[in-house]
Amino acid sequence: MVSEWGPLEAWWAGALLLEYGWMLVMNVSGWRISPNHFSERHGLIFIIALGEAVISIGIGASGLDIDSKVVVPSVLGLGIIVAMWWTYFDVTALAAERYLRTVSGVHQTRLAQHAYSYAHLPMIIGAIFFSLGVKKTLAHTDEVLSMIPAVALCGGLILYLFGQVAFRARCGGSVAWPRLVAVVALGGLIGVSGEIEALTLLSAVSLVFGLLVAYETVVERSSRLRIRSSETATWAKPATATVEE
Repeated sequence: MVSEWGPLEAWWAGALLLEYGWMLVMNVSGWRISPNHFSERHGLIFIIALGEAVISIGIGASGLDIDSKVVVPSVLGLGIIVAMWWTYFDVTALAAERYLRTVSGVHQTRLAQHAYSYAHLPMIIGAIFFSLGVKKTLAHTDEVLSMIPAVALCGGLILYLFGQVAFRARCGGSVAWPRLVAVVALGGLIGVSGEIEALTLLSAVSLVFGLLVAYETVVERSSRLRIRSSETATWAKPATATVEE
């Protein structure tokens, strides 16, 4: 049962809206950004969110017999968390931090604000929602998930991928179409979540992320190697073309 909002919740919501809204219009001309430090701090926040997802798997398995009904979904959940880590830290975080170095002044401050303060937010929220969904899945592997945990499981990852797409696009990359395709697939899984068992749903989610990682590893191999092998490379080639990660 969801409790009704009270004055405290309303104050918190208002404070968040005021904070994030004011940041868009405030004067940032006097601000200075350290690209390396700024990107590193936000990466650590994302690591904490992924850590919460790992802890949720342990909480979901607590008190249960350690058998295939616990081991299989735990491994699947951990695999998805690893894929989330890979989609951010393999080259996305590197290229974004380097792109932040290429601009200065107000442009750099606004880029840091849009890419990290705003685009990172759905990524963090998505990871937290996913942790709720995977925890509930472990407790009900052979049952159909109710709507809230099913939406948290798939919708959290949808939020995460949308944040990833926005983050990359704002930092000089092209639209990450494979990740948008994964969003569509996850949305479809929400639609059928009321007809399949929780373990089947988690397996399908794991398959979506596995295919995404496999595609980007193989098809975008050259651009990923280029970014990892250079201290200054971003998504853009040294010439004029823009490539996928």
